[in-house]
Amino acid sequence: MAELESAEHTGLLSDGREISISAADYSQINKEAEAQGDGNGSKETSVHLLAQVNVMIEEEALLMERLLAAEELTKRTRNELKDARLERLRIEAKVRAMDHKAHMMIPRQGPLEWVDSYWFSTLCSLIVILNLGAMVRHDSIPKVYRPVFDNVFLLWYLTELSFKVAHHRSQLFIGPTLAVVWNWLDLGIVVSGVVDQWLCPVLFGVSGGGGVLSMLRCLRLFRFLRFLKLLKQFLVTDMDWIYESQKFDIFIASIIGLNGVIISLQLDYEWEGWIVINNLFLCIYLFELLLRLKRWGKHFFVHHNDWAWNCLDFSIVFAGVLDLWLMPGLQIFEQQILGWDESEPIVSNSVMSLVRLMRVMRVLRLVRVLRSVPPLYTLLVGVIGAFQAMKWVIVLTLLTLYGGAIVFTNLVGKGLMYGDEEPPPEAVEVFGTMGASLFSLFELMNGELSVIKPIKSNMVGQFLFAGFMVISNWAVLAILTAVVSENMISTSGRFAEEEKEKAEKEFSRKSEERLLELFEAGDPSKSGRIDKERWSEMANDGATRLELAEGTSLTKDDMTDIFDCLAIDDDDDDDRYVDYRDLIHSLRANTTVADKRSVLHVMIRLRAMQDQLNQDRRKHNDQINSRFDEIKKLVTKQMEIQPAA
Repeated sequence: MAELESAEHTGLLSDGREISISAADYSQINKEAEAQGDGNGSKETSVHLLAQVNVMIEEEALLMERLLAAEELTKRTRNELKDARLERLRIEAKVRAMDHKAHMMIPRQGPLEWVDSYWFSTLCSLIVILNLGAMVRHDSIPKVYRPVFDNVFLLWYLTELSFKVAHHRSQLFIGPTLAVVWNWLDLGIVVSGVVDQWLCPVLFGVSGGGGVLSMLRCLRLFRFLRFLKLLKQFLVTDMDWIYESQKFDIFIASIIGLNGVIISLQLDYEWEGWIVINNLFLCIYLFELLLRLKRWGKHFFVHHNDWAWNCLDFSIVFAGVLDLWLMPGLQIFEQQILGWDESEPIVSNSVMSLVRLMRVMRVLRLVRVLRSVPPLYTLLVGVIGAFQAMKWVIVLTLLTLYGGAIVFTNLVGKGLMYGDEEPPPEAVEVFGTMGASLFSLFELMNGELSVIKPIKSNMVGQFLFAGFMVISNWAVLAILTAVVSENMISTSGRFAEEEKEKAEKEFSRKSEERLLELFEAGDPSKSGRIDKERWSEMANDGATRLELAEGTSLTKDDMTDIFDCLAIDDDDDDDRYVDYRDLIHSLRANTTVADKRSVLHVMIRLRAMQDQLNQDRRKHNDQINSRFDEIKKLVTKQMEIQPAA
């Protein structure tokens, strides 16, 4: 009891704070309890309550530990869920790519099988691009050469369709719907072109003649459907290797940087060739956007990692398409199809002005450069995190300005600090109303000292100025700088660690896939195991050994030791085998720090070795007992024979 009274009693409050009660205070509490109650009964009750408090403290500590473990598990599960969703999206992209193959014709052997080759399809796509470019730049082509270009393109389409008919025959138009519908579209384009460009001039002397024949102008709509041929080729071609290539990312980043330089040059120098360069940039951006749309499908706008960037890219590219292609396309439609005069625009000037204003969105492409450069992107993430933490500092700043505006408006604007005198007109102009005071104090906070000139000659005004500068510039801005700096550093560091961990996981995954390919190449039976002889061959080969030990610094002897630790005796023969998936895991885990799980693996392995030793010992004991019984029988038999002799 004396030890209990001389000790210091500590405990935790419900919010986690620790309290300490000295021995003297504890004795005083007990004495007060005894004085208020009935002696020993109250003291026992106090001790009992204190014991309950200690139990609750221990329970709170256990619950807090469980809460921290649950939060860590939640974070880990969310990361695993994110990785699983990303892997699912990748698999769905592969499924969509396989589904797009349904748009292709069934390959057929023959002398014209090159009609279905990729090089011929690429050539046809280039012709379509040239044709669409000629249609867009129709007005800039001399009238003498316009029919020549139109007839050359039409002759090419007719020749292309003839080759396909000669190769596929009736199957070109009769077969799987998704495959033959494109061929029917080609047939419609060719027939409309023949009627519009060849039959009408021969029969009526003019393309799309007047009167009732002016309706034949609608056939020219099929010209604009030629871009669907490009869409088909884009759908059926496997372009994932382009999207996943790091060189392609570098190329896009370089194009964005070059486009930023071009935008500044366009503002200072007039040149007719800028329109061609802008269209070239837009084609590259549209191609890159379509690659991502093709890969992610409907998940493009709800991608868990890149939805914001995807929406930004889509808005920028759509604004460019609207400005450079759709609006000029409408003008071409009204002139070549409807036959309207240029003086009758189909789109109002206000809409055209709005479309031109959307060109400013091209500047946002420079934001993507930050994403393409990892250090700049890490800095951008830190800045975004700092802005998210600034909200309460901004609230504090607004409250400071609002309170200061009330004080300055009353003392200066209403003339309280001037007594019976009227406030100067200059002071009333600056601090006469709440709005004027708010703006003036905001200027003062940012270093604009001219707003205090009307009150500098007054002692009260000087104290007001000094007090506000101490609160706003020294305190609030210092807090703002500290909050922004701290959050920016912590967010950037956390993001850098996440990116490093992600890169390590990706490197480990690719390394394991490569090692699995190496082992499967030497396992024709697909047994999933490798023997020691094969492992020794791989370890003795210099190039293979370097690939096996990549990132682990393992030597040949280390690899032999790892195999011996994992090896098991096969029941059918004397060779020793190891599951090469376990071998890959051991190679990858060689550089990691041992944890509880590793210790458990060692214990399990020791238990397995112990069981194997016990099994071998029993087997040897049985063999010894069997031999001993045989010897005993022989001795007994020999002893029986000797007396008889």
